[in-house]
Amino acid sequence: MAARYKVQVRGGMHVVLTVDSSDLDTVQGVRDFVPRGLSAVAEGGAVNLIEVSRDRKVFIGLAYDEILTSSGTAWGSTLTETVDNLNAFFLTSPHDLEDLDDIPTPVSTRYLKYVDGSYVWAEADGTGAAELESALAVTNTIGDAIADTTTYAAGTTLESIIRDIIGPFLEPSVISVVASSSTENRIEGNTIVFGTGISPTITAYTITTTNFANFEDGLTITDKSAVPNITILNNSSFSFTSNTTSVSGLNYQPPTLTSHGAARTVDFVVSYLTDGTGSTVTITKAAKVEFRDHFYAIASSQATVSDVADLLDGDAVIDRSLAIQNIDEQTYSFNCTTDSVDTNNFTYLIISSIFNIDEIAASVSGRGVADYTDSFTELSGTFSYTIGAATRSYKIYKSKQTGAFDSDVTLNLTISKP
Repeated sequence: MAARYKVQVRGGMHVVLTVDSSDLDTVQGVRDFVPRGLSAVAEGGAVNLIEVSRDRKVFIGLAYDEILTSSGTAWGSTLTETVDNLNAFFLTSPHDLEDLDDIPTPVSTRYLKYVDGSYVWAEADGTGAAELESALAVTNTIGDAIADTTTYAAGTTLESIIRDIIGPFLEPSVISVVASSSTENRIEGNTIVFGTGISPTITAYTITTTNFANFEDGLTITDKSAVPNITILNNSSFSFTSNTTSVSGLNYQPPTLTSHGAARTVDFVVSYLTDGTGSTVTITKAAKVEFRDHFYAIASSQATVSDVADLLDGDAVIDRSLAIQNIDEQTYSFNCTTDSVDTNNFTYLIISSIFNIDEIAASVSGRGVADYTDSFTELSGTFSYTIGAATRSYKIYKSKQTGAFDSDVTLNLTISKP
């Protein structure tokens, strides 16, 4: 049975219901996710849903117009609108007041009040201001809270005073560390991916934190995979200036790795003082530098090839990617171009020899249209190709016909390890 997907709230969770396309009330599967636990990404003309905490795809290649709200309407009229609306929805809390049985329908400009055993929407009893009407002298402090303030001037917002009071008691955290490099790369969460054999340079990291003001001065960045460890940065006076801080000018050149999926671990170490005892707490956030073989899709008029370099030297590149992970099973999609529809050109797929391409399915605008697995032939043997310090082995798949794929076609590959 063909399926569609309802994305809605249920029981305080965001839920994806797989339903029968001809009967939206027939549920074929249910997946629950915590609030802010999902994100939507447009890829290959379709929508992928990603579980944020594990940074993995849980729904792949969904047509945007087959993703529905709880009422059965589409989340958007275009791929971009659908992704934007889903991501806005995933940031919301499923606990709306009106969803609770004992809360009456909200009334504009009223506040919720508990009266004689039930809730009502009532008029405000008086007026108030969000700012001080006159100066406020500080006569007592609580630990580090407002210790450096003697008077709040008239006009100071109540929000800023509350922030000053509770801020020092909030533990800081490091959410992510994202690398920057002028070398060709791919960013996947806290991982930066380079091509095998390449000698890259990482110039900066962007560190995203919470409650940055409570960090102590100091930051160390260390390549823990090296023996001995490589110190990338050891700055005892480093200070966080916001919850998004850039560490630039690093010029870190990780040792080159020459096998697909090989990786290095880079540790970021910061600290803060606990309230009361004043003891130091250390936070370590790990990032990765990973190396992968490229995947290529090439349009070429060559009927025969002897090596990979034949295809990469001057022929049209339909797709070039570092997205193929070192895992047993995965899917990958790319869009065809005017070069793949050219009747002079064959379409070649070049992939690391540690993988097989098991299935090749086509879709247009997110809708599956054909199985093209039998439209390709795997060329005999493997083919060596040298990039930088690595000589890698590749498999080549060739389309049986020229001009085989229109420019609006997305090819969806199912990939496995033999």
